[in-house]
Amino acid sequence: MRKNNILNWIKLSSFIFALSSLFASCSNELDEALQPANNGTLQFVVGDFPAFGEGTQTRAIGTQDEGKTAWENGDQIIVTLISQKYGEQAAALTYDGSSWSTEASLSYLENETPSVSVFYAPCYEVTEEGTMQLRSGMQLGMTEYLSGNYEIENGIMTITFEDAIRTYSRLRIAGLANQTLTVTTTDFTPAGATEVATAAYTLTTDNNGNAFLYGVFAEGATVSVKQGDITLKDYTFTAEKNPNGTEYNKSYALDARPVIKLWEYNNGETVEITDVCIIYGDGDMYDISLNIVESTTVIFDAGTSGVKLSAPITVADGKTLTLRIEGDAEHTVNGGISLGNSSNVIIEGDLTKENNKLTVTATDGNAGIGANNGVTAGDITIRNARVDATGSSKEAPEIHPSTSISSAAIGTSDGSMGNILIENSIIVAEGGYYESSSHAAAIGIGYVGSTMGDITLKDSQITATNKGDGLASVIGAGWNHHVFDVVGTLGDIVITNTDLNLSMVISITNLYGAFIGPGFINSNAYINMGKIIFTDMTQAELDEMIATWKDPNDFYEWAVYALGKEYEDCAFGGVWVSDGADGLVRIDDGNGYYNPE
Repeated sequence: MRKNNILNWIKLSSFIFALSSLFASCSNELDEALQPANNGTLQFVVGDFPAFGEGTQTRAIGTQDEGKTAWENGDQIIVTLISQKYGEQAAALTYDGSSWSTEASLSYLENETPSVSVFYAPCYEVTEEGTMQLRSGMQLGMTEYLSGNYEIENGIMTITFEDAIRTYSRLRIAGLANQTLTVTTTDFTPAGATEVATAAYTLTTDNNGNAFLYGVFAEGATVSVKQGDITLKDYTFTAEKNPNGTEYNKSYALDARPVIKLWEYNNGETVEITDVCIIYGDGDMYDISLNIVESTTVIFDAGTSGVKLSAPITVADGKTLTLRIEGDAEHTVNGGISLGNSSNVIIEGDLTKENNKLTVTATDGNAGIGANNGVTAGDITIRNARVDATGSSKEAPEIHPSTSISSAAIGTSDGSMGNILIENSIIVAEGGYYESSSHAAAIGIGYVGSTMGDITLKDSQITATNKGDGLASVIGAGWNHHVFDVVGTLGDIVITNTDLNLSMVISITNLYGAFIGPGFINSNAYINMGKIIFTDMTQAELDEMIATWKDPNDFYEWAVYALGKEYEDCAFGGVWVSDGADGLVRIDDGNGYYNPE
């Protein structure tokens, strides 16, 4: 009896894998090194990974994720082969970031046509015996199960997913980052399965807070998401929204983040925030305070018409609040955002939405956003946001029977703090004042005895006004009457690619502080400050901008400078502008600078 000739289909020592684009005409043009060796082996061309993509949502839910878009280190393609002679075999092709390799070997008779399948299914692995099994801790539905196409010609096997059809959908569950969730489903058929899932899933969200399920939810199917014993979300795929269930090859998003609904609380109540949460409003004003007791992220969601609070947000000592402003709606905090000792606030918005804005109005002498009541706070950072902020004032008999404390819109009242950074934002700011006894900068210092780090304005539009009697600077520091032997400090004010629209009211005392600087100062109380730096603006360009500012008619009669200081004994680092190249040049006279025209 003549022996059958056997072809070793795959051998580690000899086959070569190549990655090629599905969409490039040159995908079949292999270089000389990849030509068949004519020694009984196959070469492979593997096409691009087909991106899933994120479906269109009516509102942003968590951090959107378009899904996998390319092969990554450690990815596997599983090839199965059924031979009449040798039975069912499986091999895993593994990608190391630049090439593919395998330790498996598949065989079939020379004259037979074996049954071959190619698919991407990360939940599976190939055993040493050449069989497939679920990976430890994996269940069908936790990953994709995507069948590819193949073609063998002249010793080259081309594997593609270009025409692959996903017979399932994707559910993105938006939770907290690196969170373990228990997800229970009904009428859910996982990708790669023929029957509905009966066991619960244990999923861990990624750094963006996302976890995923792949499969089909039938009409009326349910999904329940829990963290421990706490139910985060129960959802039903109703016939109204999902007739016939979820659609193939479509991505869905489920918001399973902790939610605070303002209407479920009593007016006057204080809600302590310890972890990431979303706050929903319905357009009504609620007298509810938020106390941030742990460093966390709070999300203001548009809800029906924005979050509106008539009470303050407070940040506990040493904690950081990241406040994310979401949705196409205005959110309001009519009590200010008050920082504790060494605490910080980061405000992030969405400038792509026309009505996305945070309006903060201070009360009781507090800053709109900042440090109050003698604390020494950390930093204020505002990014990609529209913020309207207003300071406030109060009587201060503890300092003098006839004086008061006023606060900045963004900065301090009678507290101290670190740095202010505003970048890629649109800001409207108005400092507080109290008759003729106290005056605060719009951005910067309220009380003349406060200490502050640097103020950095970058890639932004700033509209700011000194509302009270002209004695405060618009950006910089304020002033207090009846305050003696007090010296405050202010770091550098650095301005880059920022449109400044500054204005100042008429002084009733015929005295003015500079538009940008340490406010009105004298021997009784003053501010030592660093430099005023326009990093990308020449002197001529600075003059043009100053000319647009709304100064009172008598400003240059009663104010010495538009930029800088006037009291000779206080420290000042000068006014600096671009030299038109890569350097800076000082343009003040040792005290300040202004355009005499």
